[in-house]
Amino acid sequence: MSGTAPPGSLPATGAVLEGLEGRINLRSLAPSFLAQFFPLDIARPHLRAEALFGYSPTEGTPALRARIAEAVQGYPDEIVVTDGASQAIFLILLATLAPGATILVPRPTFPAYLRIAAYRNCSIRFYEWRADGAALLERLRAADSGEIDAVILNSPHNPTGIALDGAAREAVATMLGRMRQRVILDDTYGWLDDGGAEQITHFHRFAAERPRAAGVAAVGSLGKLLCLPGLRLGFVMTRDPVLRDGIIEAKRHLVQASCSASEHLAAELLASAAWLEGRHRLVAALDQRRREFGQVTRHGVRLAAGGRGFYAYAGAVAPLRALGVDGIDGPVFEGAADEARYCLAASTADWSRFTAMLRDAPD
Repeated sequence: MSGTAPPGSLPATGAVLEGLEGRINLRSLAPSFLAQFFPLDIARPHLRAEALFGYSPTEGTPALRARIAEAVQGYPDEIVVTDGASQAIFLILLATLAPGATILVPRPTFPAYLRIAAYRNCSIRFYEWRADGAALLERLRAADSGEIDAVILNSPHNPTGIALDGAAREAVATMLGRMRQRVILDDTYGWLDDGGAEQITHFHRFAAERPRAAGVAAVGSLGKLLCLPGLRLGFVMTRDPVLRDGIIEAKRHLVQASCSASEHLAAELLASAAWLEGRHRLVAALDQRRREFGQVTRHGVRLAAGGRGFYAYAGAVAPLRALGVDGIDGPVFEGAADEARYCLAASTADWSRFTAMLRDAPD
């Protein structure tokens, strides 16, 4: 599957995260479900006056950058803190690509890629996301030297949850190492890969293929790493000093600084064994819900294999829609009309209704 999305041509997607009355809402994360796994009392003492009433440095507080670097096996001066992972991608494109550039992204795709590219007046080309990386490798082999300016890899993938397998990762890293394109590694869900690695699962391998790791950047999400979506913090990791300085300057012009209180809180929670243990319990609960969700195949629904994390992606979902179950429809992700992404971190009430429906509905 391949194609091109011209800049500025994106339709409105509407309030896709909102549930509809009387239907089972598997569209978005439920705060009540997430909160039960974490010791919230740990967070409260860290909202101090200096965090609430001051600005942080544009690149992020030294304490948070040091904690992130420790988690991802890097150095603090390789880290720039951002207002979420989507802003991190936007800052990379703003700092490095001229208007009219072409970006290669996976399909199904995270919708923010398309919005960010449109704001930058860049064009999108797609490749089909597969664990074996075959479509991406084929697309890269066919690319003329001037056809593609940047490549986004998103593994584990949103919305399908599928990760590149080891052989594919090696082949893609080797090929991109010989090419000049910017490489953006969206590792928002990297901590789910390889049995729970901390977050940046691809950067070190890909950076090793280029002198001084030129043009390679990884994007992470502290909101996802700490399972606190409301934190709205992300980060960029890069060893390219020109790229790093460009990202800092772009951020300085846009927002000057991220939320100081969020940065102080994130630094403390990254060092909290009790908080990270809560994350392990959450992942185990999500794995259990994924097994329960697998029962949809009894009704003819096709489930994307190999996914982990917050979401399940499926095709032939008409039976679920008929039974009153709502996910986010495939076209939002440039997927097919009969596909949808379902959130496994739904409220206990919605999940109980969902599992009861699966149990009682005829095959």
